[in-house]
Amino acid sequence: VSRAQVVLEKLLFSVFHILVVNAAAVLFSSIAIAAIDVRAEAGKIALIFLSNFIMQLEIMAICFGISACLNKNAIGIGIGVAFGLYFLNILANLEESIEFIGKITPFGYANSGYIIEHGKIDVLPLVIGIVLMGLGVALAFARYTKKDIK
Repeated sequence: VSRAQVVLEKLLFSVFHILVVNAAAVLFSSIAIAAIDVRAEAGKIALIFLSNFIMQLEIMAICFGISACLNKNAIGIGIGVAFGLYFLNILANLEESIEFIGKITPFGYANSGYIIEHGKIDVLPLVIGIVLMGLGVALAFARYTKKDIK
């Protein structure tokens, strides 16, 4: 078994977990929406779920890349990255002079208020997020395949 295969399996297992959690969220949200008979636009609801799914993948990929660079168990890194990005987005929403920071956080495109108002995902932060996701995965593969296993 090659190191690249191990990294790929770790990545796929992480994506699988995110898929399962999101499938459960969609299922139970759909049941709740039907049970309380709320009028909801299915397209906008789907975009909200999709943007949250992509956001979770982005944060996972960033943490995957960071963990490849560390020599110890870094379970707290994921929580720290998620909270850090969340608070950066809050700051960007509160202060116009740093509004651009919101475009580099995954919370910029997973903004349900924006999606409901505009009926779409904000494209610029989404593209930035996809690039960061790719960089995180690429970093993980580059580092894990050469990492000294102790």
